Amino acid sequence: MKIFKIGTFMILSVLLMQCGSQEETVNRLNAQIDSLKMELSDLNQSNMKLTLENDDHFTVIQNLNEDLAKLRGDEKSEPVVTSAIRQLIKDVHLGWEDLGKSKSKELLMANFLEKYSVNAVRFDLNNNPNAKQSNYKTFEAHLDELIERQGISINFGKVEILSSEIKEDFFYVAYKTTGRVYQENKEVMTKSLISVISGRITDKARIGNYSWVAIDQ
Repeated sequence: MKIFKIGTFMILSVLLMQCGSQEETVNRLNAQIDSLKMELSDLNQSNMKLTLENDDHFTVIQNLNEDLAKLRGDEKSEPVVTSAIRQLIKDVHLGWEDLGKSKSKELLMANFLEKYSVNAVRFDLNNNPNAKQSNYKTFEAHLDELIERQGISINFGKVEILSSEIKEDFFYVAYKTTGRVYQENKEVMTKSLISVISGRITDKARIGNYSWVAIDQ
């Protein structure tokens, strides 16, 4: 009986030591998980910064290539675009980007005429199309929905003008670019965009119709 008690005591001691060891292991693993989560958050922020820097570097490289092509005399002839239209494209992109920063649509809407229309077509990764039409009564409601989403931001890449024409105070311009969507500083979507803008030039160029095709990448 004495030997049995000693054996039982030894078994219980081993089990208690194992439980203590398991608890230490669990605590250590939880600490490692928390540390990895912090590292992942830092990596996401670094990735967004690198992506934006890459866009800037790509723009610089493209500009240098264009300058080199001009010196060689083999540059592509880009459609003639006035400074007012180029400024409009820049202001529109800044307006989209400002939606997530200031939670305001005023900067974007300042580029539209009083009455306008918007047409959007999106192809997802499976090439399924989705078309949506808006006017001056419904487009702003769509922008309000975007503003309500937390942590959403948008960034555009280099603009390449495809076609442009001005007749008196009316104009249109077609261009392509790349749009990136971020959620909490993490890139969640990249789109190839072809946009067509038409409108009038008064004190500045303003949009009467804004159409785009977005292809998910």
